[in-house]
Amino acid sequence: MTAEIPVLSYTDEVPALREEYATLDYYELVHFIPVSLWKAIKDRTGETKEDVSIRILGRENVTLEELNALQEEVEGILGRKYIVKCENRIQEYEANNTQIQGMKAVLGGFCVLLALIGIGNVFSNTLGFVRQRKREFARYMSVGLTPDGLRKMFCVEALVIAGRPILLTLPPTVLVVWYMLRLSYLEVEEFLAEAPLIPIAVFMLAILGFVALAYLLAWRNVRRIRLAEVLRDDTMM
Repeated sequence: MTAEIPVLSYTDEVPALREEYATLDYYELVHFIPVSLWKAIKDRTGETKEDVSIRILGRENVTLEELNALQEEVEGILGRKYIVKCENRIQEYEANNTQIQGMKAVLGGFCVLLALIGIGNVFSNTLGFVRQRKREFARYMSVGLTPDGLRKMFCVEALVIAGRPILLTLPPTVLVVWYMLRLSYLEVEEFLAEAPLIPIAVFMLAILGFVALAYLLAWRNVRRIRLAEVLRDDTMM
């Protein structure tokens, strides 16, 4: 069954409501009509039922306790004759923020744990290979490699070890973020405004810093190598 509805104006601005529309379909069309028109056409549209939404606006800087008291008062007045469902949006907002902070704490702790494991592995491998490669470094020095050249070789190795995980993970991360933005219909500007760019940059700098520190300690050990002693030592691999 159909009914003619006059359209007086259009707008692309979202009304000051928080109703459940445009959630499953981002391009959903919402038509707001006055109560008088609804009474005139409800018998011709079918599948109608009575439903009333009451929006109560609080004053500025209202506390959550005051909102809870107001909610109890409204439920006491209307709950005697109607089935009432109240939605305290300030409380929902605070509960949502608490959940988000808890999720950040859990994921942050997991990332810190993985970072500590990775840092320990970097220092263990970097400082351990110095003893294993002493003979290799001594051979380089015996054929004319200067300490400056050896230091440059250490810098190249440090850049490769620190830069490889960053370069390998950036493209998949960008693709995943782009795919999720397509699914959520979010603009790139809106995502970048809320994206944790500073923590990501700090994490990358921390990777470079810890690898550089590990290689600096290894370089200090290599500088103490005595060329003749190392070349005579057959136990060095």
